Amino acid sequence: MKDRKLRAICSSVSLAGVAAGILYAPAVSAQDAAASITGEVRRGEDQRIFQGVTIAIPELDVEDTTAADGRYRLPNVPLGEYSIVISYLGDVIDTRTIVVDEAVETFDLSLAEGALNTIVVSGIRGSLNSARAAERENDNLTNVVTADDIGAFADQNVAESLQRLPGVTVRRSEGEGQQVAIRGLSGSFVTVTVDGARIGTRDENSRSVALDIVSSDLLNGIEVSKTLLPNQDADSIAGAINLRTLSAFDRGETTSATLRGEIGYQERSDDFNPRISGDFTRIFDIGESQEFGIAASASWSRRRSIVDDFRGDDGIRSNLDGTEEQIEEIDDPALGDNAGDDDDTIDFAVSDPDQAIFSPNRIDLRSDPAERTRFSSNLNLEYRPQQDTEIYLRGTYSRFEDDDVRNRQRYELNDGDDEEILALGPNSGDITDVDTEKRFRFSDQVDELYVINGGFSHVAGDWTFEGDVNYSLNDSRTPSVEGRFRERDIRVRYENLGPDGVDFEILPNPEDADDDASVPENFDFRFLTQYDFFSEDEIFAARGDIRRDFLFNDRPAFFQFGAKYQERSRDFDVERLRVNSDDDLTLADFPLAPFDDGEIQFTFNPELDVLEDFLKDLAANGEVDQGDPFDAINSIVRDYTANEEVLAGYVMARLPITDRLEIIGGLRIERTDWNTTGFSATQRAFDDDLSDLILEYLQDDLGLTDAEVLASPLGGRFFVDEDGDLDVFEEVVNTPVGISGSNSYTDFLPNLNIRWEPIDDVVIRLSYTEALQRPDFREAAASQFIEIEDLTDEDDFEDALDAGQINGVTDIVDFLETRTSAGTEALPLRDASLNPFRAQQYDASVSWYPNSNTFLQVAAFYKDISDFILPVTLTGDDVALVGVDPTVFDRTVTYYNGDQAEIYGVEFSYTQNYTFLPAPLDGLFFAGNLTLASSSGRDEIFGEIPFPDQADLVGNASLGWEKSGFSLRGTVNYVGERLVGVRTGLLGLEFPQGDELEAARTSFDINARWEITDAIQVYADAININGAGEERFFRGGGLTGPVYNGNEQYGATYQLGARIRF
Repeated sequence: MKDRKLRAICSSVSLAGVAAGILYAPAVSAQDAAASITGEVRRGEDQRIFQGVTIAIPELDVEDTTAADGRYRLPNVPLGEYSIVISYLGDVIDTRTIVVDEAVETFDLSLAEGALNTIVVSGIRGSLNSARAAERENDNLTNVVTADDIGAFADQNVAESLQRLPGVTVRRSEGEGQQVAIRGLSGSFVTVTVDGARIGTRDENSRSVALDIVSSDLLNGIEVSKTLLPNQDADSIAGAINLRTLSAFDRGETTSATLRGEIGYQERSDDFNPRISGDFTRIFDIGESQEFGIAASASWSRRRSIVDDFRGDDGIRSNLDGTEEQIEEIDDPALGDNAGDDDDTIDFAVSDPDQAIFSPNRIDLRSDPAERTRFSSNLNLEYRPQQDTEIYLRGTYSRFEDDDVRNRQRYELNDGDDEEILALGPNSGDITDVDTEKRFRFSDQVDELYVINGGFSHVAGDWTFEGDVNYSLNDSRTPSVEGRFRERDIRVRYENLGPDGVDFEILPNPEDADDDASVPENFDFRFLTQYDFFSEDEIFAARGDIRRDFLFNDRPAFFQFGAKYQERSRDFDVERLRVNSDDDLTLADFPLAPFDDGEIQFTFNPELDVLEDFLKDLAANGEVDQGDPFDAINSIVRDYTANEEVLAGYVMARLPITDRLEIIGGLRIERTDWNTTGFSATQRAFDDDLSDLILEYLQDDLGLTDAEVLASPLGGRFFVDEDGDLDVFEEVVNTPVGISGSNSYTDFLPNLNIRWEPIDDVVIRLSYTEALQRPDFREAAASQFIEIEDLTDEDDFEDALDAGQINGVTDIVDFLETRTSAGTEALPLRDASLNPFRAQQYDASVSWYPNSNTFLQVAAFYKDISDFILPVTLTGDDVALVGVDPTVFDRTVTYYNGDQAEIYGVEFSYTQNYTFLPAPLDGLFFAGNLTLASSSGRDEIFGEIPFPDQADLVGNASLGWEKSGFSLRGTVNYVGERLVGVRTGLLGLEFPQGDELEAARTSFDINARWEITDAIQVYADAININGAGEERFFRGGGLTGPVYNGNEQYGATYQLGARIRF
């Protein structure tokens, strides 16, 4: 492995060196008659670094925009005297004269006091302007969040800082933003870097990065690239997010420090949550134009919350012909003897979807109290030995702890046969023989993120050399214990079934009044399950880039090429054990806790602290159940390792066709090698009633001894129990065997970006790019579970005996019908040879900057995606559709490459500072965006389907007032209804009624800020003040309509804090 890394790094350096030698010679003469102008720009009033300022020489059509450290560079400027025009978002703020008479000219600018009187550069409005200025000058379409704006919002983490950008939606966990989707594509299609270093994931299944691990307090800015350039990684179909940490040179002060303290109140948990952060920067002047910068920051917070969740979580069933677990008849006591049916049942199946009734399989109540603690820190060391050289070492560390309690009570409405459904209407039901189970899980999750990045940048005349080596590690461990207590055969009546939940009550069982779910003594302790999830995602990367600036059509242009090597190692391990107790326990053995006033009302609650102590002691000292097949399978088959190596190279150029039109184009090539190891296990599931009949026939009719039964072809069904008698297996698991898989592919990815300014205040961008998305880990890791189960039941066997079809062991073997399945819903068959998603992407945008206080943008996008990956369950000959042999397997649950999908839409953005209004209305401002999108997929198995995670409408709007150091802002965030799962309702492939959707969500925030002095700010925030939750439901239809699958509520949060700047 190390040899491959070394060869790849050496190859990258060699390629860069050879190309530099070829191109350097003709550049020498050009440099003799031209110079490079460099410098930094500061504001006149406070001498702070000024980012986003355009420095232009009109005579030469040369310009550059100051970066985050306030610096600019104008290459290839002929010797002579010129006017320099300084502008900001199209407004000219100063003009200077410069005489260029040296090879490298330093020209620092300090704007005159009063030059910015008509331009807002501070506060919330200033941060919005700064972001627009940075976006305007980028070669590709980007969205930027500045440091001031991050601080101005009440965001707990990076995900929440992104939710106000156009087309960005957030997936939440326990009320906090965790993962982001961009333009309808999930977080798996989004790459995330910290200062250019790729970071991994803690997710077992996905590539999606959990952004809740990184505190927003560490950041100096966030940039989201929605179109790619050839020098960017290609696996960013949705977009690429770069988190920029604090730099001493960006702060631009010899010494600076800030301190922030905050106390928050979470409505649902009725608890106060502290947060503290601080940073420090220092620039050392070490002589001869050499500077050394150090920046350090740290943040700590604790958040206690309670999330109430009303779930279905196990699909739905229906009386519609052909659906899985179809309800064909129901018990109707009202029929009595007049029904002419000894079972008092009536036919219930229908063939018309409009007349169908849908019913939940489960009612799952959850109340999850949690305590989340975060610590994040960052250290940046930067050395500038000369004006055009920088060497840096940057490190980030974050630790996320989640002490989580999952308090659940679930009602299994599909446990009984159809005959145990007493009544069923479109939105109501009455069901007996329902099992209810109380589950209590206590988890102590610890996630750690390490990122280190060392690199350099050096400018030598027309040449720029850059390179870095970086490493990141995302390490996660979640030990958990879960205790289960069960009461059986109760009766549940429900009504008002809908997309947001259902009303239900527990009634006495007509067959046994002692079955009562309100009595703790009736909940018997079943067992304890002990989990330990371990995840490690390790990424090493090295890159080198060389750029040459030159004149094309007498205007600045450049040619750039480079190479990158990246290796990603993924390791996931599950340990799952079942532990039994020798004591005959019920929930009555634990003290009860009082009810709270939350959304979820259980029949009763034990004291969770006492129960946690008992379960953890049992986990440490109890008897492990060695024979449980389900735990054995989950402990082995979910384990996998994966190694992904990517070697990439690119060439690109920017060519000015006219003074207003430029083309940025190139080609990127990526070679991917994927290797994975894991396990395959086979489980033989027996019908125990059938096995009892077979054993009875073998012993009584055929007279076989126990030893002869075990030695027969049917012997695998039986075992000798502790009393020496034959007993029947329910399930048998073979010894798992190691398996492996691999895949390799090379992608050639053309890239073209056109930037046109038809007039001074309009920027038009057009682009065509190609990108890819490698399969998620859950889809391509080596893992296989094969299940063989009986399809013949005891009635079939008895009928065969009565008909004289069974006359010995051979006849039994021939008669028995089994089903062999590759994968189950929990443990799918994974395919290492899956192709990556590949996308052809078309983007167009028009941005209007009439002045520094107004911004309008319209951006359209179209993505044509091939080989998109979907989960699928197939039976019979249909398994051949995904390459599975139907002579071996008659059922498979797996992933496969679909056909084509397309995502398209348009984004609108508008920002306005109303400085033209009379006082005090001149402090008003507005910022908003709206995204309209749609999608569709075409596939031979599913047919026409929308693309998951695509909301048709996403919008954000902020209206505020800011003046004299005080600001008040109200914000609304809207995410429209979106599809989150295809056929996850388990009705069958041909039934879109089983699609899962998430309801539209609207939330409101209010933020207030007061600058008491230049150094002290106090603030107050009210977050999600309308208490918006998240509702998920199955599409349903017929007479029922939508059917709930989740209703998560977490309430509002209020925060009060202060920032001090030194």
